Amino acid sequence: MGCLGSNTVNDVKKALKGEKYRVVFMVGADTSPLAPLASKAAEEFRHTLINVNDLGQGKITNPLLKAIVQDFTNELKGSGVVSSSTMVKGVGLMLNTAKDKRILIEGFPRSQEDLDAWEKAKGEDCDTVCFMYVEVSDDKVKEGANDDIALKKCDYFINTTKPFCEGLASTLGDKFVKIDGSKSEDDAYTDVKNTFVDKKLF
Repeated sequence: MGCLGSNTVNDVKKALKGEKYRVVFMVGADTSPLAPLASKAAEEFRHTLINVNDLGQGKITNPLLKAIVQDFTNELKGSGVVSSSTMVKGVGLMLNTAKDKRILIEGFPRSQEDLDAWEKAKGEDCDTVCFMYVEVSDDKVKEGANDDIALKKCDYFINTTKPFCEGLASTLGDKFVKIDGSKSEDDAYTDVKNTFVDKKLF
């Protein structure tokens, strides 16, 4: 299991030398339109997309990420939830593959613990320019959850991630944007696109 320590800090700091990264976070339940919204926005506004969930779904083939992929896989199999330290280490390693300083991170942070670990690791080299929360109902969050691990993930989102995201509205001010995930994908993306344009995130 990965742990937050000097190696993790060095991984993140190595990726963040020079000009600061401008980071847009997008978080939502697996059953929300998060993935297509993030993918479209990253492509249209030329952001490097970092999806930490890919590390646990066999979508990352970079040999340099082999160890962290195994950590994600083991933790997902065990509890259905990846620890904050492993999440941050994964993000730090993936930042090293970024093509430019504009980053869209999908699916992270999911809790105050995640955010605290990220803040500790990144230091002063990275600016959060926007946090988008793609909201859907609790019933939608649980849609299709048909085994214990899936249900644990849903409960974690409802009981931890959702209140964490909603609490950011007061701490991040106009950097926090709630996207209505119950809309059609096209309409929800229009809201995402307008946010990028209005806030000049590109």
